[in-house]
Amino acid sequence: MNRFLRKNKYNLFMLVVFIVVLIIIGFFIKAKIDDINMAKYDNNIIIIKGNGDEIKSFSIRELKKRAGSSKEVYINNGLEKVKVEGVSLEKLVGNLDYNLRERPVISIEDTDGNSNRFPMSVALEVDRVYLVYRIDGEPVIEYNPSYGSLVVIDTTTKSANSWITNVKTLNIQ
Repeated sequence: MNRFLRKNKYNLFMLVVFIVVLIIIGFFIKAKIDDINMAKYDNNIIIIKGNGDEIKSFSIRELKKRAGSSKEVYINNGLEKVKVEGVSLEKLVGNLDYNLRERPVISIEDTDGNSNRFPMSVALEVDRVYLVYRIDGEPVIEYNPSYGSLVVIDTTTKSANSWITNVKTLNIQ
């Protein structure tokens, strides 16, 4: 065996290098495929309003570039853990040139016109409420088509039933 290693030392080294290069290329290809799958939904937008007047709108592409981060949250009453990618509302709303001190509530409206309200103190809590565009590495709409392309998640809850799905508008009131 020792003689075999001496004779084929160079070939074994080249085999190890080849395997490492293949693994690295595999990671790049997987990342590229994930980006291509997500690109279909990059033009979906979220509108941020202040007392009904539009302040700013962001596409999913802009959200990813702005301050996208990932976090693990529980679903199914804490039995299952999933990785979500999105933007914390604290980063999204907190960076706007808008007076948030006089606005106690943020209203989140979905595509059907249904509205849910969060106290501003909860929405601006660091890394608590996320506007999510990807769950478990897939776009939200491919993970579960009933969720739409954007979901608002309070990371302290243990169930997906409390998630606000099909989000289109954040209205600071």
